[in-house]
Amino acid sequence: MAVAAIAVNAQTVQVWRGGQVRTTLMNADSITFVENINPADEDEHVYAPNRELTGKSYDTNLAVQLNQGTYVGYEKPNGVKCFKGIPYAQTPTGNLRWQRPQPLPQSDKVYEAYHFGHTCVQKLDETEQASSYEQGEDMLTVNVWTADLRPATKRPVMVYIHGGNFVLGGTADPLYNPTNFVQNHKDIIVVTMNYRVNIWGYLNARFFEDGNDPQYKDINGNLAHLDQIAALKWVRDNISKFGGDSTNITLFGESAGCVSTGVLVLSDDIRENGKPIIKNAILHSCGMNLIMHPNDAGVCEDSLKARFNITKLSQLKTIPAETINKVWTELSNIGVPIMPNADSTVIPADPVLAWADGRATDINIMQGYNSGEFTYFKTMDVLYPIILNNLESYLARRVAPENKAAYEAARKQYYDAIMAEFDVKPDTTTEEGRLRFQEEIADDWLFLTASALETEKQTASGGKGYFYYFDYLSDALRRRNMRVGHAAELPFVFGNKYPEYWDQTEEELEMSAIMQDIWANFAKTGNPSFSYSNSQGSGAIIWPTYDAANRQVVHLTLTPKLVPEFRKARTEAAQKMLLLSPDYHYSKFVDPYLIFKDLLEK
Repeated sequence: MAVAAIAVNAQTVQVWRGGQVRTTLMNADSITFVENINPADEDEHVYAPNRELTGKSYDTNLAVQLNQGTYVGYEKPNGVKCFKGIPYAQTPTGNLRWQRPQPLPQSDKVYEAYHFGHTCVQKLDETEQASSYEQGEDMLTVNVWTADLRPATKRPVMVYIHGGNFVLGGTADPLYNPTNFVQNHKDIIVVTMNYRVNIWGYLNARFFEDGNDPQYKDINGNLAHLDQIAALKWVRDNISKFGGDSTNITLFGESAGCVSTGVLVLSDDIRENGKPIIKNAILHSCGMNLIMHPNDAGVCEDSLKARFNITKLSQLKTIPAETINKVWTELSNIGVPIMPNADSTVIPADPVLAWADGRATDINIMQGYNSGEFTYFKTMDVLYPIILNNLESYLARRVAPENKAAYEAARKQYYDAIMAEFDVKPDTTTEEGRLRFQEEIADDWLFLTASALETEKQTASGGKGYFYYFDYLSDALRRRNMRVGHAAELPFVFGNKYPEYWDQTEEELEMSAIMQDIWANFAKTGNPSFSYSNSQGSGAIIWPTYDAANRQVVHLTLTPKLVPEFRKARTEAAQKMLLLSPDYHYSKFVDPYLIFKDLLEK
């Protein structure tokens, strides 16, 4: 067939082999229609369906034969081989909606693996570029990047779980493309996964009349994590065909992906005969306290029942995805939350203190966060002040009368510890100074306190836990009057230019080299120790484990250093405050209704 093409002020080219065209990433103002393409030459963040190769020749050197079929990838000019959109479970539509991921049947067919699979159905959000990619329920897919399909020695594997506040995101986001990482570390294979998010991944069957039916057994609103477990098992079973070592897998994730990584680390479902599928895990920027108690769930489910006038989950299965997504978007925009809950089946009843019982000691852990995490949320005009005004005060509202004096003493210690760290103390009588101080509090409650406790419990129970503090301020962030906010480390880890965060200057590429070396070393050995040499100097860090006594943290800048007793007084005072809550249960620490109360009442 002849190639037909139109182009207008080419910015991003969309490839589509027939059918309806939808504008995808980067708000493309150029759409090009092609029938036959070389995938290595196209924009890799545009959608086209992977086709069955019936009677067509293909490069057998770029073909991988699996039980579910043969998948043909392509090679980038830099030598990295890419395989995209490979299913790891059946499409969760029809009767499979809101059910556990189901295994794929065997097949002898041959398929393209040129394009990312669909992004999970979600609302469009400019902060999550994958939301602009083609959406669909047929999205339980993985992507694999490797420098060599047939290496002499099988290679360590890194598996990434994307973030997005549990409601957004997907692997098609250019930020998560690991091509540059694999080019720089050819002895590592990287896999990314799509999974169900928002109501597709967290709708809780027990809030419907038919929630106790056998088809929904133990599905208590955590399907997203069952998807992730299925994807991880797919990697274990198939990655050797791509040159990977199935006995050396490192799981890593950021934000909601960080919480997801922690869920899988604690899960019995990733252990077989007492041995975990993964060796190492890296948790970027979140604690396990961002998980609901089951008693706090149900707001979204009740809202959907009211909007659709239904009582059974089976009734919701017959409604088109687009209709459900429209209603979900309206609910999400007024603050109706949906997120993981500590159901004691998929997720432990107390997902923070679960680290203390030794269940994760067979996995090496690295956790950390960024120096100005919460400033990221300045871009969210409504959410930013609501969280600042409610987050820390939530604890105070739950303190029993007999504990109030002790709580106030701990709070004073905590506030004093924060103030002691400022070179120039903020004037909290001004709006600017008050917000600056509250940003520190939000950083602690959302990103430091629980993750530090998890890491110290990991070490105390006999495992290995390491802690980092990323503190490199790029020119792009400086221009926006931002600090080193949430997700600011990701462009440096993946090595991708991301205009909001960095420009890929020579100095910034040096920072990226440090980050990539740390992540790669940890994936290879379970120890993040590293050496560096750049325009600012050279050195080596022998990275000690993190414990409550010494709290040794590696401060990540162009001149990294080991910091003993990192925020020791601050962290310990915060833990005292948490212990004085009458319902001391970390999964209840973030009460969605109280956090979003002002917004919901509007």
